[in-house]
Amino acid sequence: MCGIFACVLCSTDTSRKEMIDVLLTGLHRLEYRGYDSAGIAVDGAGPDDPIVIKEVGSISKLENRVKEVASCDNRMKEDVHFNDSVGIAHTRWATHGPPSRENSHPHSSGPEDNFLVVHNGIITNNTVLRDMLTGYEVKFKSQTDSETVVKLMQFLYDQLIQSIPDLPFPRLVMEVLRQLEGAYAFVFRSRMYPNELVACRLGSPLVVGTKDYRGTERDVFKVNKISQNDKVSNGGTPVTPQFSIVLDKQETGIHPDGGFKGEYLFSSDAGAIGERTDKVFYMEDNDVVHVRRGNLEVFNFHAALDDHVFSDNRIISTLPFELETIMRGSFDHYMLKEIYEQPESLTSTMRGRIKKDEKTGRYEIHLGGVKSRLRDILSSSRIIFVACGSSYHACLAARQVCRSFYSEKRTTAGCRRRNSPLLLFVFGEGCGGTHQRTGERGARERLQRQEMSSIPK
Repeated sequence: MCGIFACVLCSTDTSRKEMIDVLLTGLHRLEYRGYDSAGIAVDGAGPDDPIVIKEVGSISKLENRVKEVASCDNRMKEDVHFNDSVGIAHTRWATHGPPSRENSHPHSSGPEDNFLVVHNGIITNNTVLRDMLTGYEVKFKSQTDSETVVKLMQFLYDQLIQSIPDLPFPRLVMEVLRQLEGAYAFVFRSRMYPNELVACRLGSPLVVGTKDYRGTERDVFKVNKISQNDKVSNGGTPVTPQFSIVLDKQETGIHPDGGFKGEYLFSSDAGAIGERTDKVFYMEDNDVVHVRRGNLEVFNFHAALDDHVFSDNRIISTLPFELETIMRGSFDHYMLKEIYEQPESLTSTMRGRIKKDEKTGRYEIHLGGVKSRLRDILSSSRIIFVACGSSYHACLAARQVCRSFYSEKRTTAGCRRRNSPLLLFVFGEGCGGTHQRTGERGARERLQRQEMSSIPK
């Protein structure tokens, strides 16, 4: 399970060494998620000169790699201080391609590192986007879907900047999101937008921490709601869109005048943030968070159908735990700790997904990725659950929940062997997902054969 950690330091006069220490400590707090490689990106000579350092193996190996780079790269002199600074970090569990420096995060848009991204999730239309970009002679270094996303960002930026010279960073990110299918949590930084950061999520978790050194914390962030139009495309190829996105000029974060002094932290898990601040808010599906000049703004890139479950605010909450709860505590190992923490984990998982309808007083469950295909799901006469290992057992439980449908459970291997008509697949994804993706490919091939056979002769 991949882990994201990022930090924005505002008006803090911080050294590069301090930023690196913050990032590495955050990654250590995410080690329990399992990983096979890790990486960070920090400012080099300045905010428009990022340095990316990646390594296969443990965080300790990444720490050694950082020292190696510092010894031979003049840009890594640790006595350099920055008034504002952005750092992003990531732990990767290999899904697209084996563990390697090339496949590790952060991923870059090209040799000049114009755009960098860390990503947790799966982009299901990766192949289509990758083929499209390859047709435009875009070169790839890795096998990951994450690199496809950041290459797409560079591609769209090159098109849009010609007609929109003052293209805002979050606006560019939203145009990238228009083209994507799947689940994701992203954090972007760019040398084209120095000292800015954009984070967004759909399906995958992302939490934001705030720490005001002056003690003037705000307890709520107003959300700018932005309507999501149809994707702008031409035969599957993104083209320069006629924008309907208008970013509200009203500053909705802390200190609109840029006078904020403190830090913003982003992580896949609140536990990685708790050591530095206990003030957090949880991003919801389709949220886009933008940090610039000490100001944090929240946008929601929503679909019209979601209006009745849309929340207008992101409430700052106080984390109820100390550092001891982040670590193993009194448990012998993390697995035992996770077993006993399942009730709390379930509560955290559903946070932001259970909404109260103020008109009816009823509570509704809002699952972004599912809601957009709800009509297809309800019209299906058969559901096939495909998974391996512990994910298979999760599907056994899900089958009971879906007992009103005619459903069938089987292992991935069985799915490959058996050729049966399918209407709806539910894939239970584990940490690696190799067998799941094998089963998915077989299922897609059968569905394609069925579609071909249904065409009138």
